Amino acid sequence: MNLDQLRSLDPTQVATSLPPPSTIRGHQDSGLNGHFAEIFHSAVVSLRNAEQISVSSMTGQASVQDVAEALMDAERQIQFSMTVRDKITSAFLELTHMAI
Repeated sequence: MNLDQLRSLDPTQVATSLPPPSTIRGHQDSGLNGHFAEIFHSAVVSLRNAEQISVSSMTGQASVQDVAEALMDAERQIQFSMTVRDKITSAFLELTHMAI
């Protein structure tokens, strides 16, 4: 990607291009499935937003502070998603080791 292509990017284009979880095929919005999908969806949107702001900073459209805030938000979202994933995995493993 060259500098002219970076300048032509819309800062909101990448973050809003991801469809919400309720429109993804096979998604059920009932129970915990919907909550987990929302958690992981928000992490992906946050990461894409941070990426777009980083690209914007290369063209002078965003400040270093904006980049730092976006990256910290993305990191926080990813850490939270990983914590949820680890808890789900741990609960599943506990269930599989239970005597029936």
